[in-house]
Amino acid sequence: MWSLIGNENVVAGLAESLRLGRGAHAYLIEGPAGVGKMTLALDLAQALNCTGDMPPCGECVQCDRIAQGKHADVQVIGLRVRDDDEGGSHKELRIEQIKELQQAAGLSPFEGSCKVFIIDGAEDLNGEAANRLLKTLEEPPSTVCIVLLSSDVARLLPTITSRCRKIVLRPLSADAVEQALISHCKTEPERAATLSRLAEGRIGWAVSAASDEAVMADRSIQLDEVALLSGQGYHDRISLAGKLATRYGRDPEDIHGWLGLMEQWWRDLLLVKGGRPDLTVNSDRQDELSTTSQSLPLGAIADALVQTRSVREHLEKNVNPRLALDVLMLNLPLIRKEEAAAAT
Repeated sequence: MWSLIGNENVVAGLAESLRLGRGAHAYLIEGPAGVGKMTLALDLAQALNCTGDMPPCGECVQCDRIAQGKHADVQVIGLRVRDDDEGGSHKELRIEQIKELQQAAGLSPFEGSCKVFIIDGAEDLNGEAANRLLKTLEEPPSTVCIVLLSSDVARLLPTITSRCRKIVLRPLSADAVEQALISHCKTEPERAATLSRLAEGRIGWAVSAASDEAVMADRSIQLDEVALLSGQGYHDRISLAGKLATRYGRDPEDIHGWLGLMEQWWRDLLLVKGGRPDLTVNSDRQDELSTTSQSLPLGAIADALVQTRSVREHLEKNVNPRLALDVLMLNLPLIRKEEAAAAT
């Protein structure tokens, strides 16, 4: 049983190709964070090793061990921290990891019928690792399947993408997320409606938020930081930039998520300024959005949205995070005290 929620046509096509014996030796699963790339990759690993009548059955020993992360022939390869020349650090997929993959790929499956290597965040393969991976993609053993997961395929070498069967996962509609939360997670309808709006199609995020209160608590803290920025002076902003840059070295995805919330915030401000508060994502913060939008001109809000998106793109290209975040903080519009008083 395929466990991915949504993207039914994609799952049906993949299942049919496997049933007909037309599976690929390498797949590239593309989609935004939280859309279900890892879920589909593990489903695929189960299908390739399943001993049931309709793979993946989810009940056989092979499927169970893969679901528990204990299967010897299924390996997830993720980012590792590397110190840079400027005293900072960032995460990447390194050549040592690909060498380990190649060595393991040369061995016969230990407990299943197919060795599956899932490379998470494949766009962060460094140059050496990417070139090394090409050799395995060109002549893979028949008992090996390599699955690359990426939220930014444009950063991958064309020679890598051309050797993989591409699978694109799309964000779900808010209604689909809401119904999935109610039916699969037994979430209360009112809470499901709120989470589906905030998820913006990311079913993985919605499921995590439904099952773990800390997800929403962390989001609220980060959104508070974002919302307060317009009224903060440059000293406070630069101080925050330093903290964010430090966090980026430990967990880049955390800061990308933080910047995603900032994008969301500025987009909501544009909607409120344009007279469409009903379309905002953060509808529970209408008072803050209304007050802030009254204090800023439309052009400044639009420019802040562009600046935030630009910084996210720059960080994905491995620019210095402290410099990029400092520049962002300096360029965001500042609400003067007299403007804030007038808005209230």
